[in-house]
Amino acid sequence: MICVNVLDEGNSNYHPINIYGNTSNCLYNFEWIIGKEKFDVEKMRETVSQLRNTGLKDKTIYVDSAGYAILSGKVKPGDIESYIERYLKCIENGSDLFNYIFSLDCPFSLKYPELNKIDKIYSINKNVLMDIMKIADSNPALLDKLYYVTHFKTPNIYKVWKRLDLDTGINKIVRNRAIGGLVGLRYATRIKFSPLIASAYKCFRDYLEAGTFENDFRLHFLGVYLPHDRFVIALLEKLFKRYLYGAVGIIHSYDTAHFEIDARQGRIDNFYDFRDSTLTSYSEIPKIPSPVINEIYSGNQYIYCEIYKKKLTNRWTTCNTPVPASIYSNRSIDRFFEYIIEKHNMIDEIFHGFCTKNIRANIDNILTKYGNDHPELFTKIFIKNIGNSVDIILEFHEWYMHSGDYKTLDILMTDFIKRIGLNEILK
Repeated sequence: MICVNVLDEGNSNYHPINIYGNTSNCLYNFEWIIGKEKFDVEKMRETVSQLRNTGLKDKTIYVDSAGYAILSGKVKPGDIESYIERYLKCIENGSDLFNYIFSLDCPFSLKYPELNKIDKIYSINKNVLMDIMKIADSNPALLDKLYYVTHFKTPNIYKVWKRLDLDTGINKIVRNRAIGGLVGLRYATRIKFSPLIASAYKCFRDYLEAGTFENDFRLHFLGVYLPHDRFVIALLEKLFKRYLYGAVGIIHSYDTAHFEIDARQGRIDNFYDFRDSTLTSYSEIPKIPSPVINEIYSGNQYIYCEIYKKKLTNRWTTCNTPVPASIYSNRSIDRFFEYIIEKHNMIDEIFHGFCTKNIRANIDNILTKYGNDHPELFTKIFIKNIGNSVDIILEFHEWYMHSGDYKTLDILMTDFIKRIGLNEILK
């Protein structure tokens, strides 16, 4: 499972500490380039070159599609067409500048209700996808970098994307897939299970249908950061690997800005380090051992000046100082989750457990025991969310093992969306 850190625009390096020094994957939003009135290819190349020459020289760069600008209403309805044209010029003329880019997606508008019509949203997204496919015809290498973003969170949004899949045929050629619409979904609905499960299975089934087994199955979850969702992502990654007997790579990833934001705003209670099968927590950075500090801050000795000042004044010189530790800490949590899943043979439990009730109880008991050492991480809410998510995973697992057909999958998807219970947006 890969964590992709969302970069703060124009601030990839904070002297004298490179806050992205210990991460290999970063997401950059190109809205500030393609959102200008006149698209400038050379300006884009210059900007990305400067970006890589600061703290991101050897990083894997993901590029956001900037579709949120349409969703949020920052781009007015009359400007959508020209905005999309700038996005298309970006991927047509700059695909060599980045490692991965997401397809521009517009599931609805938060500001302009006149856009929230099924046919309107379908038309916008279909036109974008068809243009992307035309560009890929003349530049096949783009398909190695493109993540096709799918949506699901209301019945009509799900229907639009089913229709897009059928009418464009894009699922037959894409090599990487992504799930959008996850940001804020838990807050809006108060659901007690992971909202990404159904679409993850749908994307996996689409990969099997395309039959491009020479390519890894890459699935990205946009805007995920909560620990229980990350646990489910890790669990699904290992489950999908078992389905294919390790014959192809299964690579799940997610992106978030929260690790950076929480660090800057002082909202971190514990820092974690996972090594030698043990997760160790520290209440503050000055208490982290020097070898770990050196790893977190890439050997930059300036951090010790910062730690000294923190001990004297209880404040950092800059709010960016704890960011590397926050990123490292959350990556440690992810590795610990993966370790737990493997150590306790949770995939075997899913395959060979006696019944749903027993499987959930066994996983609940495992997580509860870890709560003795880390009660702040393995909370009752965390364990309940994982348990509810396991129940749903077992439903989809049963479908996959016994039929794996699209007709039944559609029924399961529709039922899952009803459980989420979000009010319909598209009319």
